[in-house]
Amino acid sequence: MTGPTALTSFTVITDREETNWLESIQVLAHGKSFRTRFLHEAIAFGESTAAVNGTVHRGDAIDRELRVGIQRNTKQTFVNGKRESAARYLGQLHAVWFTSDELEVVRGGPDARRSFLDRGVISLHSPFAQTLSDYSKVIKQKKRLLEQAAEREIRLDELQRTG
Repeated sequence: MTGPTALTSFTVITDREETNWLESIQVLAHGKSFRTRFLHEAIAFGESTAAVNGTVHRGDAIDRELRVGIQRNTKQTFVNGKRESAARYLGQLHAVWFTSDELEVVRGGPDARRSFLDRGVISLHSPFAQTLSDYSKVIKQKKRLLEQAAEREIRLDELQRTG
């Protein structure tokens, strides 16, 4: 697919001809599918692996060979044949997609809007993926600690009433 020089052009080759090319582009750009919750669900029935390969051309000067390999619950991302972490891989291909689920950005709660904004920032500034991951871990730890503290407080309250 090619267009004006201001746009990125790309070629996508998949292991399966029937793979949706829009889904392939999204897997190449973001390492996940909009069609399935878990990426391993994108593997063809009866197969153990899948891969999406693509070449990204930006003008005359920059070509990148991208590959996302999927095997069971693991995915591997490659740029120019070299394995890269997800944080370094993201941002190699900028792509935005809109599905009916994206209407949640407008009519849904703050979580949907935050997720939409996070995906946009990650596509423009890939190191944010690591920052977001670290932040999410801290928030989960905080929630767990608050739940444990509340549980202990209830136990103390019960002991004081019965004691």
